[in-house]
Amino acid sequence: MSLRVEQSLSQLLHEAFVSLRTLGKRSVLALLGIVIGSSSVVALINIGHNAAVDAAMIFKDMGTDTLIAQFPAKRSGNLSMRAHLDLDAVRSAVPGIAHIGALSLFSGPIVFHGRTANANLVGTTPAIHEAMRLVLREGRFLSPFDANETYAVIGDQVAQVLGAPGDPLRLGDRVRIHDYLFLIVGILHNQPRAMLMPVQANESLFIPAEGMRRIYANPQIGNVIIRAAPGQDMERIARQTAVALQRQLTDHSVDITVPQQMIDGMTRQSRT
Repeated sequence: MSLRVEQSLSQLLHEAFVSLRTLGKRSVLALLGIVIGSSSVVALINIGHNAAVDAAMIFKDMGTDTLIAQFPAKRSGNLSMRAHLDLDAVRSAVPGIAHIGALSLFSGPIVFHGRTANANLVGTTPAIHEAMRLVLREGRFLSPFDANETYAVIGDQVAQVLGAPGDPLRLGDRVRIHDYLFLIVGILHNQPRAMLMPVQANESLFIPAEGMRRIYANPQIGNVIIRAAPGQDMERIARQTAVALQRQLTDHSVDITVPQQMIDGMTRQSRT
């Protein structure tokens, strides 16, 4: 009887020790899983925070003093947007606007010495130079006196594609678009990508807005870019600019993007 009791106690102790050792391993594994999982969550939170901060910095680089207007149709159907807006009237009506310009967008091939590059063909008003912070490497930008001329300012990337070793594209060269030859009067520096801008300058050829009919039968203003003077209330300028533009439109409304609002939203998101 005493032998059975001893064996039974011995077995119980052995089983208890084995169970404890097994559970101990499981506990260690569970703790390791919790640590790894927590580290992953912290890493994801940090990645999300850093991404939001980086995105906000990109928008800040574009300029918090810049507004972008677009013109959605008020009702469904093929409603053409106007090819001209009185931007001087808008600037006069809204105190604090430093520069305001319009963009008419198209795309197509540009040919130079037998080489072809696909590019954005951008009909512009002269003030777009300052409104978009375009920096020239050579030459000049378009002026009000160029309205009826076949002059163009070319983006850095397009100029590089059209050029070749020993035969770069230079000021005074002519590029062909359809049946027209455009004289290059300006070459842009390589421009940083502007996240909210409707067109990337590096990939574009800028021509006078009045000349867009040479390459496109029905040009339309796609966007208006507004740059404010320093120290302005951007939300006020956005509201007043929308009202001033809307006076000139019947079939289209005015939507204005305020980069500072997007930056503030990203900053709040990065703190959560």
